[in-house]
Amino acid sequence: DPAPRRWRGVVMFTIGAALIVAALFVVARQGAGLAGVWDAARDSPAWLVALLLALPFLNWLCSAASFHVLTNRYGKVGAIEMGAIIASSWLLNYLPMRPGLIGRVAYHKRFNDIPIAASVQVLAFSIGLSGVAIIVTLASLLLLGVQAGSQGAAPGLRTWFALGVPAILGVAGTLWLRARSSSSWRFVAAGTFKFVDVLVWATRYWACFAMV
Repeated sequence: DPAPRRWRGVVMFTIGAALIVAALFVVARQGAGLAGVWDAARDSPAWLVALLLALPFLNWLCSAASFHVLTNRYGKVGAIEMGAIIASSWLLNYLPMRPGLIGRVAYHKRFNDIPIAASVQVLAFSIGLSGVAIIVTLASLLLLGVQAGSQGAAPGLRTWFALGVPAILGVAGTLWLRARSSSSWRFVAAGTFKFVDVLVWATRYWACFAMV
């Protein structure tokens, strides 16, 4: 029936708009902190400012993609739909008690017919894969440090190459497992997205320090 669908769209749009207003209100309360950010941005190269603005969108895409491949084990969720769910969850977390997780679980139960226990399992897998991604990142940096220290090479392109190898292996492993109809491809794919997410976060921190 198009009428209930239309009203649901109006309600969801209204909720989304209210969440954006709430997020902007929280940011606006920072006051002096925002002034310092503006001063730093004004004195920084345009490409650095553009990078800092673009990187959060990459984090959003990585997070949405990771949850998408994990959640679709239990129910059908569209890629665009999952992106909207993750974005809404992040906005909800600006509110008191950070209700983003509860809202995401409730949405999957109501509209995707995914049990609450399944959503909890997805969250547990996501947390575990995040830990693995951090360990892989640190291990790559340590191995690179030993090699760079022995040869006296300065970090730079070598660092990004070393950090890119696990991501390339993750993509290759995902394609290999999926071609053999193994359900494990979802965990490898989700882990690869988590690893890229960690790299994006690292780049964001580097860009912030470079700006200030």
